[in-house]
Parts: sequence; structure tokens; C-alpha cells
Amino acid sequence: MTEPLYLHISGRLRQSIISGEYRPEDMLPSENELAALYNTSRVTVRKSLDVLESEGLIKPWHGKGYFVLPPKYTTFTLLFGDNMNEGRFRFQEVNIIRPSKEISEKLQLKKHQMAIVTRRLLERGGKNLAYDEKFIPYERGVPSIEFEIHFAEFPDMFEERFAPMSLHTEMTIGVETAPEHVCAALRLNAPAPLMVVTRLIRAKDDQPIGYGKQYMTEDFGKLTAKSGYYIHDKL
Repeated sequence: MTEPLYLHISGRLRQSIISGEYRPEDMLPSENELAALYNTSRVTVRKSLDVLESEGLIKPWHGKGYFVLPPKYTTFTLLFGDNMNEGRFRFQEVNIIRPSKEISEKLQLKKHQMAIVTRRLLERGGKNLAYDEKFIPYERGVPSIEFEIHFAEFPDMFEERFAPMSLHTEMTIGVETAPEHVCAALRLNAPAPLMVVTRLIRAKDDQPIGYGKQYMTEDFGKLTAKSGYYIHDKL
């Protein structure tokens, strides 16, 4: 399949930035110059520049042009997903529950509103490596449980109900004392301090629509992140 021209242009410019041909604070060729160089329209050029702007490589300056931004070495890209580690997830529970105070506050649930929970174990080589919990608001009449089972990973489960571009995630990483049910599932003696990654998914107007916690044992491995001109799946 032929690559769209705007992606070809953005790819060439991206490589020029990363290689140092264009340095931080340098101005890129104008839209007219790029349109002439690639024998295309300014609309296509602008679309390619929008891609680079979304990646944090360039920034427009009204009335002047597009300038290369310096790499942000203190801003890291962390790749995190349910399928990030070898192994398989095994469902422990899918249910409608009366949520705890923590879950009610995170999801901003109404008084007496229920929540749907999925709980899963990540297994590899006969070991239980991580325990995953996800919570979404329960809406009467919506087949949420079946939906949750089919799309067990954030944020895929929300794509049918919300525009993907409207979703954003707040993530925290820390150490917590795991509750007894988590320790039992991971075959640990309680209480056990574990690394925990929490994710709060929000939609438009900052509406919370999902909350997840993943408890990780020392056998899980390491989380890695990158900084600088690092573009996932582009390099």
C-alpha cells in the first residue's frame, strides 16, 4: 500500500530534524517552499506539519513559520499496555459491585451507583506476575459486562461509546501495600508492598469513565521510558 504523501513529507522532515540537519530553533522551509519541493498543495504540506507538531518536534510561530523545538530530556514516553509482557491474562472475576470509597471518588459515581469490575492475573512460566483490576461505571440497560470482557484493555473498551481522540489518561506509579485478595492471587504473604500502576481514563469535559490498577511482583520485570526525539513506531 502506497504511503500517503503527507506522511512521506513528515517522515522526511522528521529524519532531517533527528539527524541534525535542522537544529533546535531553526526555521523549516515555508509551506510554499515545501509544496514546490514535493510538487503538492499547501494543504498537504500543512497536514504533514501538523503531524510533526503533534509529536512535539516543531511549533508554529504566527506570521513567521515553523520552528524546531529542543528535545525534552525531562519528559519521558512510557510504553504501557496489557500486552506489553510475554504471558497471558486469565480472568478472575467480572462482576457488578458496590464500589469502595476510592473507586467511587475516582469515577465520580453518584450515590448508590454500582460499578463493573474485571480482575485478571498475568501468568508466565507458571508464575503469577501481576494482578490487574479495572473499574467502569455501571449503567443500567447497557451490556457493559459483555463489552468489558471483549475489550479488556484500556482504552479499547470505550471506542464504541466515545471518540478516541477525546480520551486521555492520567497515570501514577508507586508502591502500595497490596490488599489481601491481591496477595492471595499472586501467592504472596500479606501484607506485601508491590509496585502499582494506576490509570484514570477521562473523556470530554474531563468525565472519568474508567479506573485501573495493576499490581506487579518483582518477577514482572521493569518499566522503561525514553526521552528526546523519540517517536514510537516512527523510528
